[in-house]
Amino acid sequence: MKTKALIIMLAALAVAAGFAIRATSEIDDANIALAALASQGDELRHKSAALDERLRMVRDAIAEAEKSEATLAKNRGAADSSAAPAGGHASDQPAPAARKLSPASLVANDPKKMAEYAKNYRESLDLTLGGLFKQLGLLPEQIEKVKDLKVWVEQSRMDLEAAAQAQGLDMQGEAYQKMRWGVLENGGKKEAEVFASAELLDRNRRYSRLGYLRNTVQRIASSEMGSDTPATFLQVERAIDIVAANSQRRDPKNPERWSYGWSWPDWATINWEIAGPQLQRELSPGQFALLRQFLRTQETWSAVAKRNAANQTEAAKLTRRPGG
Repeated sequence: MKTKALIIMLAALAVAAGFAIRATSEIDDANIALAALASQGDELRHKSAALDERLRMVRDAIAEAEKSEATLAKNRGAADSSAAPAGGHASDQPAPAARKLSPASLVANDPKKMAEYAKNYRESLDLTLGGLFKQLGLLPEQIEKVKDLKVWVEQSRMDLEAAAQAQGLDMQGEAYQKMRWGVLENGGKKEAEVFASAELLDRNRRYSRLGYLRNTVQRIASSEMGSDTPATFLQVERAIDIVAANSQRRDPKNPERWSYGWSWPDWATINWEIAGPQLQRELSPGQFALLRQFLRTQETWSAVAKRNAANQTEAAKLTRRPGG
């Protein structure tokens, strides 16, 4: 009898232990699920804040565009009334053609396309900014924050462009440029938050500012070198430093602008009498010859672009002349 009671008691204890283990496991699973939900909640709040900021920026762009349009309409009405022939009406004049939206604006206006574009753009950053991540020695979580920043800047740029085009705002006008600089300045503030140290921030900005120059110089580290030895990472960076230091780069209105960097007029300002010998000390003869060839091509395009800009300016002057 005692043995049977003992067996029943042990069986009950085993069942109770099983229930306890199962309950503990379920509690652990519930805690894991709660932690995952909390993480998702943080991510959703982050995305919601980003969307709110994008919406605010678009609203500002629309408001600025409406203000600009009202001013243009007022000026246009005054001009039409003074230029209309006797007995005619300004309303008889043909209405201006609607501005065609750019591909970027079409994407920005479609939430599904924008989400897909943002995903692809983010994935492409491993290729386009992989060198930066490696050079700065960023941790995985820092890399993700940099990607978040770059995607935000790209989306903001596209949203602003879409809003401006939809409202007929002059993309070269002061109002649009003011809002564009606002986006860049906000990006600069976010950038300072991502890079904790001043040294990292400065190195990142230098890398970004000279991106146009880097894309050309780093070709000597590719298969384009043919039978010669491709340049190393350090050789490429040294060559960039030499070329940038021996050029007369344009003076921006505000040197603190975070986006200021190498632009097409700068190719024609490289002082080869100084830069040439310095580059030859850092590069092999084949590397130097190919780099000189690459940069000569850019110098040619720079001269062509400068001449085209001058021709367009002259043509605009001629069209403004009476009888032009």
